[in-house]
Amino acid sequence: MPWTPETVFAPNETAIDSAKELLKEYQFTLKDISVPITIRLFKVFGAEGVHFTQSHFIHTPVQIDKYTTSRPCNDSLGAALHQVVFGFTSNYDVAVKKGHKPDAAWLIPNPNF
Repeated sequence: MPWTPETVFAPNETAIDSAKELLKEYQFTLKDISVPITIRLFKVFGAEGVHFTQSHFIHTPVQIDKYTTSRPCNDSLGAALHQVVFGFTSNYDVAVKKGHKPDAAWLIPNPNF
């Protein structure tokens, strides 16, 4: 049998709890906030879809708490990327439209990144 990442990290390997492959990494900033936000998209072996993690969460003055998704994955790379970016831009846009000035304090570092 040829060795591939899928066979090396096969779910029946009892010593391995989980394994993932980094597919892409993106970095962007929000307008008037110079803090770079990094998004990493992964293929998790033994799971469907594209999973992601992000360097920061957004918490604007109009939010009760920082925005965190309940589902850090989606069906495709594009859908996962859109999901995480939209979480930032939609909350940013609401705050700006309500008259708040963008602030680096809106970005909360993700301690698990």
